[in-house]
Amino acid sequence: MIAEKESLAKIRTYIVVSKFRSLTGNNAMTEKEALKIAELLDEVWPKGIFRMLNDELKRKLSAAKKK
Repeated sequence: MIAEKESLAKIRTYIVVSKFRSLTGNNAMTEKEALKIAELLDEVWPKGIFRMLNDELKRKLSAAKKK
């Protein structure tokens, strides 16, 4: 996805949804359900639960643009 220059939001959504499906064993979990869980986690974590993921994706996307 990075090589295809997808957006940060699209890559993050793919990772989050895939991870929640894997963790719960619920492959039928919808994107909307997974993103709602992510939203709730983001609200209770003061610094943002996905901050490290976002930072890493930004680095990788930036590096891909330079190539």
